[in-house]
Amino acid sequence: MRRKVCAFLGALVLAIAASHANAVVVTFDDQNPGIFGEPLPDDYQGLIWNNFGAANATGIPSGYWAGQVSGHVVAYNRSGATAQILSPLAFTLNGFYMTAAWMDGLVVSIIGSYQGQVLYSTQLMPSATASNYYLLDWVGVDKIRFESIADAGVHPGYTDGSGRHFAIDNLSYNEALTVPEPFTLALSLMALGAAIAARRRTTTA
Repeated sequence: MRRKVCAFLGALVLAIAASHANAVVVTFDDQNPGIFGEPLPDDYQGLIWNNFGAANATGIPSGYWAGQVSGHVVAYNRSGATAQILSPLAFTLNGFYMTAAWMDGLVVSIIGSYQGQVLYSTQLMPSATASNYYLLDWVGVDKIRFESIADAGVHPGYTDGSGRHFAIDNLSYNEALTVPEPFTLALSLMALGAAIAARRRTTTA
């Protein structure tokens, strides 16, 4: 029985490792927004983007400029408002680079859910002068909600919402069902535990 347990755990580790090996990295560099352009297409790179736009960071000396990782284009939350990434099927959000668009002190609340049930949540305080990578490894989600919950301050010459913008680049995710979803994994572990318990009862009887 121990060999079966080890084999199961080994397969699980390999599945998780394979998920990162097959990750999709969204660089946004195939967009041509000018400086601030149109919203990201709804079905862009296999995901649904709600209130995300593309920005050419070369013309914006700010956190947008600092947010460049692979090229000159980054994604941002339009009007400084809540933005979401959705999918009809569960996926794994590995991580992304993020900067505050204008000033240090911005707080971004991020919530990952599946079929309306919250599975993960975190709060980030991205820098406005350096792009940092945030590793999440959120497995089995179908919606990621980004909300700027604290204003870093109003940048001179901009509207009140400007302090709430953030920029992201090189977002990494795995397509649907590349690794076990949390509920599926929990059921598998429960079944495994039941099998072990039954085995012990048989050998001690």
